[in-house]
Amino acid sequence: MLDQIVVPLDGSALAECVLRHVVGLANAFHARVTLVRVVESGEDPTASGAVDPVAWHMLRAVSASYLTDVAGKLARWGVEAEVARLEGRASERIIAYADERDVDLVVLSSHGMSGLSGWNVCGVVHKVISRVRSSVMVVPAYRQEGQAEQISYRQVMVPLDGSQRAELVVPIAVSLAEAHDCKLLLTHVVRKPEIARHIPLTQEETELAARLTARNQEVMSAHLDGLAARLPVDTESLVLVADDVALALHEVVDRQQVDLVVLSAHGYSGARRFLHGSVASSFIHYGQTPLLVLQDLAKHEVLPSAAERATKTLNHDHRVLEGHGEWDLQLAQYVA
Repeated sequence: MLDQIVVPLDGSALAECVLRHVVGLANAFHARVTLVRVVESGEDPTASGAVDPVAWHMLRAVSASYLTDVAGKLARWGVEAEVARLEGRASERIIAYADERDVDLVVLSSHGMSGLSGWNVCGVVHKVISRVRSSVMVVPAYRQEGQAEQISYRQVMVPLDGSQRAELVVPIAVSLAEAHDCKLLLTHVVRKPEIARHIPLTQEETELAARLTARNQEVMSAHLDGLAARLPVDTESLVLVADDVALALHEVVDRQQVDLVVLSAHGYSGARRFLHGSVASSFIHYGQTPLLVLQDLAKHEVLPSAAERATKTLNHDHRVLEGHGEWDLQLAQYVA
């Protein structure tokens, strides 16, 4: 379950759009909430780039006061929250904090102090999602969702591909549906068989593809209907046929006016090489609805990317070279 939730904030109103969702999650799972604010040296108002000790001290004090104020707001809404003030690069410190404390969920606004942009998520959020080993929730800052203290979900969509890995999210979705008295929409997209040819398919091949598609649709319809019947909340199953799975799911979200998408980071084709599979990545980069991506891999199962491995190697070599430089300097001074 989601027992420990971390909420990075940067002091902006855009970032605070997550708070109503945090209240809804905390109440549904009785989770511990920690508000995190990273103070970056780049926020120092001095133009020279040198750190002004007075300005830096003031910035840290303002940051601490801000977190206390937000925690007080959550307390008035019935959620107790701890606060943590960090220093350094925002994305790196958030990732390290979440990994070191083995948190279950990081809740992020798509945009913050840098303002809205044409990108679906800002740079810091993209970096955090790309490397943090925890589950993540992304709330689009450009959506207008009202001013109530707690979000009220009416319909939650759960995309499933028939794998046990994907269905690990169902208990979480059910808990949310029970807490919000909302409807679950179990959705599966049957992908038409892809047969790459430089010439048209024969009639026999076309009929074979049609039979396979119909069989997959029949099997998944029966499976989702059976699963829906066993769940203790109002649940509907929907099976579609399409060429593009992600695109079809996005269209369902729009057509059904889904309030929240809950899905596993990986499905049948998921691999440890990537933190998120293709469908989860599509919703992160193109989805327009609040998204909860549950990481199905244990933290030790997630393989570091080539960039991470290269960076660690380069940093290690740099430290070794620095050490040799210091030794050579000491030796030269001794000889002199």
